[in-house]
Amino acid sequence: MEFPLCPYIRRAWYNILQPNEDIRERVIFDYELLYIKEGKALITVEDRSYTGTAGDMFIFRPRQRHSIRVIYNERLVQPHIHFDLLYYADREQVPVSYDDIQNIPPHELSFFRQDILDQFIPSFPSHFRPHEQLYVEQLIFDIIHTLSNPTAFSDIRLARLFLQLWEQLLSELSYGKSDIHAREQISAKIKMYIEQNVSHTITLDEIADVLHFSRSYISRIFMQSYGIPPLHYHTLLRVQKARSMIRFTNMPLSEIAVQMGFDSPQNFSRVFRKHEGITPSAVRRTDHHAEIS
Repeated sequence: MEFPLCPYIRRAWYNILQPNEDIRERVIFDYELLYIKEGKALITVEDRSYTGTAGDMFIFRPRQRHSIRVIYNERLVQPHIHFDLLYYADREQVPVSYDDIQNIPPHELSFFRQDILDQFIPSFPSHFRPHEQLYVEQLIFDIIHTLSNPTAFSDIRLARLFLQLWEQLLSELSYGKSDIHAREQISAKIKMYIEQNVSHTITLDEIADVLHFSRSYISRIFMQSYGIPPLHYHTLLRVQKARSMIRFTNMPLSEIAVQMGFDSPQNFSRVFRKHEGITPSAVRRTDHHAEIS
């Protein structure tokens, strides 16, 4: 890679398009990374069309024609990120474009960024499907949340989160098929064990004893496959399940903490807030207020 990376997040948005809604053909100045969370869409990049479904990811390059049309009478939930990969002095002044190339004012033509994708991976694909969707989703949502709730150190956090996301996507796209197959056979066993034991605390020693691998090997192979430490993945699953229980049941928070294997309500609240940016009680209050409203 000949260029020093200096990511800049211009926009990160949890966007929803309604049935029969579309984004007509346009070009953009920067890059856009689009992830389909729900629904289906016909996405055209230059002269090639793709049917995108939940779990698919698309990347649009600077000056690349593309359009999006919602299909099958379903809403399209499409969180996406507009970003630069290199440093540009005008990065804060460049808008997100919604026009085709013919309608862009002459004074804005200098806004188009240099396209360097193929220096990462030759023939970088416009459409791909992340192997570890949970991890990729979490990073995208963290980026959206951080940009929407700025703090004194948001720029640092955004850069870190984006680089984690970018590294994960590059790693998945660059692995050979045979390497993926061999690694997945082992990693899938680890992942399955973690998912089957969400409701209590587990340790690397426990996984090692059950699956007959060393602690270091379990950590390394899982990290290579999913880009996240195995116990971190386990915590994310526990927090997500706890959040569903908070939102969709009337179970006391203390009981949810017990059911999810936390040793105290205080520890549950601490871990939950660390990963969600909000306390369990605040989630309960927010949902309750929404129901009243």
